[in-house]
Amino acid sequence: MLTGRVANVVNNATGYSWEMTLSFAAPIDAIRWIFGQSRKAGVASDAPTFLATAYAADSFADIDAATFTQFLSAGGNSTMTLAAPSTDSNIVYTVTDWLRQPSKKRTDGGRGALHSCRAWVSGGNRIVLLGDGTDSFDNWASRPGSGPQARIRRTTAGGNATNAAFAGSLASSCPILGAQIVSQGRVYTIGEWGDSNNERRDQFIGEGLCLPMAEKINGLNLGFTVEAMSCGWSGASTNVWQANIKAAFAAGLIPDVAMYKMFSGNDIASTIAQSDIDLMRSRFALRLADTFAGAKCRPWLFDFQPYNSDQKPFGATDIVRLGANSALAATGFDIINQSAIVSGAVDGTGQTQLADGMFIGDRIHYSAKAYNAMVEANYRRGIELLTCA
Repeated sequence: MLTGRVANVVNNATGYSWEMTLSFAAPIDAIRWIFGQSRKAGVASDAPTFLATAYAADSFADIDAATFTQFLSAGGNSTMTLAAPSTDSNIVYTVTDWLRQPSKKRTDGGRGALHSCRAWVSGGNRIVLLGDGTDSFDNWASRPGSGPQARIRRTTAGGNATNAAFAGSLASSCPILGAQIVSQGRVYTIGEWGDSNNERRDQFIGEGLCLPMAEKINGLNLGFTVEAMSCGWSGASTNVWQANIKAAFAAGLIPDVAMYKMFSGNDIASTIAQSDIDLMRSRFALRLADTFAGAKCRPWLFDFQPYNSDQKPFGATDIVRLGANSALAATGFDIINQSAIVSGAVDGTGQTQLADGMFIGDRIHYSAKAYNAMVEANYRRGIELLTCA
């Protein structure tokens, strides 16, 4: 499942068609595709109907000559509704029925099981889709390494599109958010919820920590496969992903392990007060603990990261952040101790800075070095959590 923030307002008055193609680490026997939209700026989204079709491909080129198979809704209908949420930044998920569609052997030298979904969405003046209007997902189609690739396209003219209409039409908005799969082998899923450092801003937007973690574990050839479910949301505060993880679970989109960011600087106006910590902690303790237990999903909690003082001037109140991390460590939950991994020097006000090399040019978002360090420090525990989940 590839999704970051769902905040791109699209005028769909003419009724566009979209296509998402994903490669998966595990060979697929059956698949259902995940749709969703959000709401932005207090303005209601439309709730148009859509038709969905799918194809198992042997190459990216194969898709352009393919005959797609139509999906039905979970209730057996040919059309579905792209439901509209009533609260800003909350995602409402819509899933198709399951379709038996075994993966094909790749003929292009590519990696992973390649599957594609197309959807024609009926006219609607305002729908809020994947992306934010400025983010680009174009580079996912050539993503290096051992993990998945992705391609998003949209027709340049409205209507239920032909193969030719998609040619050369890369897009960075989409009502399709990913897919859920069934495979004959042992397959586990790592999910991730949090802010921009969980969505990831350094190169491949939406990659998060969960995807490189899955790639690391898959590279060990342990007899099982790990897929990623990346749900970080840039600019969001803890109440946003607290609501969206509940929505995902309610839709049956439940990973075996969920990386979850307990604390975020996005919740802090200036300096940190204990009341800020208590509020963020309560959003997990009061609203999500039962959700995790009922879903049989293991939470894996991020502690509170440091920030450079020119971005988040916590000053001497940074000691409250450190105290929150000590208290979290004492709870017995499994922790991703990002703070220790990315922390650098303490400035003259008493605030811990991000270490050199751990952030990109904007001085707030993690670098590839930071993500790699977190993977290396935590993948062994990730294996344990997945296999005992």
